[in-house]
Amino acid sequence: MLELTSSEQKQFKDTLIRFGITEDPSVADKLVRLTNQENARNLYHATEVFLNHLPTYISTAKVAKEEHEEDQYSYALEALSHYERVMKVLDKTYSLNAKIIRERYEKKRTAKEIYEELHMGKTAYFKNLKKSIGYFSVVLWGAPSKDIDMALSLLRAGGDG
Repeated sequence: MLELTSSEQKQFKDTLIRFGITEDPSVADKLVRLTNQENARNLYHATEVFLNHLPTYISTAKVAKEEHEEDQYSYALEALSHYERVMKVLDKTYSLNAKIIRERYEKKRTAKEIYEELHMGKTAYFKNLKKSIGYFSVVLWGAPSKDIDMALSLLRAGGDG
């Protein structure tokens, strides 16, 4: 397993706090804490919007490649590239969470179909879905490509997914 320096651990912890996945114990000011929580909700919502548009990105990217019009549909190709980058990280760290994201957003399966296939209860499914979106969000919005290996190792070291 990759050994992480204390500065790398602190950097990742700061990222988790920034995205509202963990609470910042150093913020005593209630207004600041509420603002941070609102920002975290906005990032979570932006991630859900991104994931809900995934089938459109996939089909548009397919058409762009078939018709050799990559320039015209570069937004879809770029979005799909980001999705694939994040899923590569999640596949290595949290395979259950990656599967939930894939089934829910890429394949557009219902919650009931997914939690029955995974042999988990409804409550456990929705808890894992929320956690999955949170992990996806951290990697998508918070980890530049050069930092993916560090984010991956930190997620693996502290993960329970």
